[in-house]
Amino acid sequence: MVSAFFYAFIMKKLFTFIFIFSTNICFGQSGWVKTKNQLYTQLSYSFFASEDYYNISGDLLSTNKFSQNNINLYAEYGLGNRLAIQVNYTVLRANSFSSTETVWGGGDVFVGIQYAILKGKFPLSFTIGPQIPLGDRELLAQNNTNPSDQINLPTGDGEWNIWSTLALSHSFHPAPFYASIYSSFNYRTSYKASTFSHQLKNGIEIGYQPISNLWIQGKMAGYQTLGTPNEGIDIFRGEGSEFTSVELAASYPIWKQLQLTANTLFYSDWLISRKNIYSAPVYSICIAFQVD
Repeated sequence: MVSAFFYAFIMKKLFTFIFIFSTNICFGQSGWVKTKNQLYTQLSYSFFASEDYYNISGDLLSTNKFSQNNINLYAEYGLGNRLAIQVNYTVLRANSFSSTETVWGGGDVFVGIQYAILKGKFPLSFTIGPQIPLGDRELLAQNNTNPSDQINLPTGDGEWNIWSTLALSHSFHPAPFYASIYSSFNYRTSYKASTFSHQLKNGIEIGYQPISNLWIQGKMAGYQTLGTPNEGIDIFRGEGSEFTSVELAASYPIWKQLQLTANTLFYSDWLISRKNIYSAPVYSICIAFQVD
């Protein structure tokens, strides 16, 4: 167990992980772009709980267990032959420590435009858009044993981010196999006069269909802070968070245009070592609906 001071200090270092990484993990980055009037929507639920915290130096610490539940809505809609809109919104988020009550609120929303630079066998797309800070920035949770002791467990970080992603994909049809690679840059702005370090995420996704209608996907990504993090900034805004993530997913149609996906995400030090995150599996289940 940690002291109240250290507990608050750990909380400040947690929230880049919460805000940026525990969003919807069922969808990926792709070079394929929805064409006019094509629609893909996805509702997901994810759960995470951990007492293993990697600090800004990469040292592993044990704290009170932190838990988070998310309900997320993701959508893509084709606006034309090469243009689509993407929306990724955390509809509801619940945060708690083992020593606090659970607090609820809506999260931030990403709205992006995806453009098909290349089509054909090797589709290449570019996506850009803001992550709008709609979530609660001040959401106080009471200590279970001392209600006068409160800690801020916000569901949004109050900061505007501009995400841009370049993604390349390829289908090996007639073989039941596809692959995608992508690179995402997060241009971070400021909150309360504090300016933040930008961030980079690079990843790969592969998919294989072992039997009819069943898709198995594997994903790996590395996330890093660009430059030297400014530790003088309020760390609960997320300076210096880094990690490698590995995901395994299985998707299967359950009724007409509905598809069910089960997903597990793990954190590791394979490509980029863990820093400034809580580390444990993130479990997610998603229901998707598609109109071609």
